[in-house]
Amino acid sequence: MKINLANIKKARNLLNKRECVAIPTETVYGIAGNAYSDTACKKIFRLKKRPMNNPLIIHYYDLKKLKNDCDLNGDFLKLYKRFCPGPITFILNQKKKSKISKIATNKKNTLAVRFPKHPVARILLKYLKFPIAAPSANMFRSWKYPKNIKEKNFNKYKSFQDFSSWTIKNSLFTWNPNQT
Repeated sequence: MKINLANIKKARNLLNKRECVAIPTETVYGIAGNAYSDTACKKIFRLKKRPMNNPLIIHYYDLKKLKNDCDLNGDFLKLYKRFCPGPITFILNQKKKSKISKIATNKKNTLAVRFPKHPVARILLKYLKFPIAAPSANMFRSWKYPKNIKEKNFNKYKSFQDFSSWTIKNSLFTWNPNQT
């Protein structure tokens, strides 16, 4: 896969301005915004027509950045070493000093976390100073994913930029230590 670094830079610049971009992940196409920004998180909810009480998944490049926002434990670290980066979502306890937008979490004390494997998402995350909130690009409660993100009319929003050219392998696994 050839990665267009000019598009990565454009996406980084837009995300730094609290705008939203579409990015590929290994499972689906995501609408990404700065997870520390209330403005960006509100835009994600508006773009997806997602209820504000449905928290967003937060994507990180590595553990170093995650340690700023979440408490890590031995069980999580074992699973992280085995499956990350990759299509697994962890539910972790959020630190009180976390900068994650309360809008992204619906004021919960837990955080849904992923470490995407897709090279475009990884390169983008590596060069950002913040994690990204990036739920799937489909409309809320719709299991249909567009072949091209423009089919969903997201381009009518000034804040949305399409940085596509992706392939999806659909596999999901979620781990939540708080559920038995």
